[in-house]
Amino acid sequence: MSDILQSVDNALGVLDLLSRYDELGVAEVARHMGVAKSTAFRLLATLEKNAYVYKSRDARYRLGMKLAMLGELAVQRREIVSMVHTYLLDLNRKLKETAHLITWDGGLYITVMDRVLGTVFHPQSASIGFQYMA
Repeated sequence: MSDILQSVDNALGVLDLLSRYDELGVAEVARHMGVAKSTAFRLLATLEKNAYVYKSRDARYRLGMKLAMLGELAVQRREIVSMVHTYLLDLNRKLKETAHLITWDGGLYITVMDRVLGTVFHPQSASIGFQYMA
């Protein structure tokens, strides 16, 4: 017997799927997930009701802002961020450059945990909570 709830696993799979595409329709989600269109529709409707996905006027879905909020909270609540933030501020004041706190997962990815922007904004500056290839 598994401890996994299939419906929750499917809903999280939809979020993972939408993280790889700008927008997808119900049929595309169903095809990628290997589920019936009715199942994909119910998953998307539930995620939309709870603001985890956004449905556009042309019935295409993308990740919702609630995920950004939760991601920001998750990063802020990490102990390492509160421990290192003052050092980032010091670096920023001394160098007038953007300072980042980045963690490595031990594999292919790094995650931006915190940053203090420099006096000159660099468009390529990494966003908090984003993962990048190491």
